[in-house]
Formats: sequence, C-alpha cells, structure tokens
Amino acid sequence: MTTTVPSSLPWKPTPRTDGGRDPLAGLKAREYPVNGKRVQFFDIGQLAKALNRESVTLRKWEREGIIPKPTFRKKGKDIRGSRRLYTRAQVIGLIKIAIEEGVFYPHQRPIRETQFAAKAHKLFADLRREEAVAA
Repeated sequence: MTTTVPSSLPWKPTPRTDGGRDPLAGLKAREYPVNGKRVQFFDIGQLAKALNRESVTLRKWEREGIIPKPTFRKKGKDIRGSRRLYTRAQVIGLIKIAIEEGVFYPHQRPIRETQFAAKAHKLFADLRREEAVAA
C-alpha cells in the first residue's frame, strides 16, 4: 500500500518547479553540518505543525515513548537547554506514519490504539542505520 502526503496540509506547501509538491515547503529548515555535509533540520515546533499538533503534545509524546527522542540536538541560546532537531527524512516519515495510522488529524483516532509508536521507533532506527552506513 502506497501512502502519499495529503494535498490539504495545515500549512501552505509551495509548489516546486518540477511539478511535484514538497510537503515541508511551508516550513523553514535550518542547515547544520553533520559528518562534513550540510543537513536540513526542523525543530519541534515545525514537526508539530507538520503533524497538526502543538509542540507541548510532541514533548509529551516523547516523554511517554510515543515518538523517539530526537537523534540530533543543538545547544539552546538560553538556560532552558537544548533544541530538538529532526531531519527531513524523519519528519516526512512521521507524516506518512500518521496518515497510515489515521492520526494525522487530531481526534481522528486515539494514538494509543495504533501502531504509530512502534512504526515511529522503527523509522528512527532504520534512518540511524542508514546514516551510520553512509558515514
């Protein structure tokens, strides 16, 4: 079963010149060097927007183990600590899983009654393995 990102996202995706749609075009990525390459990262607020949720909900999901702890963090500018950073692949993967499991829209289906957490943890583990092989 192939899952696509819906055309009605909570932000306005910018159409690409190649005719396709980038599901994260409305979100501004930050680039940081990782292993000598520039990698696009999205913070927890951008991930929350991509998943139709609030940042506080994703922090709660992280505490409860529904989503994995971020693979990357950046030291914050103030005393509150570090910033959670998610790669483009992680964000797109979480969007696809949310759609597959019927939790992309709030109150669509209780997240604990789905395989969202298991699939999200598997996604992050698979992406970590791919990054390790590429490094």
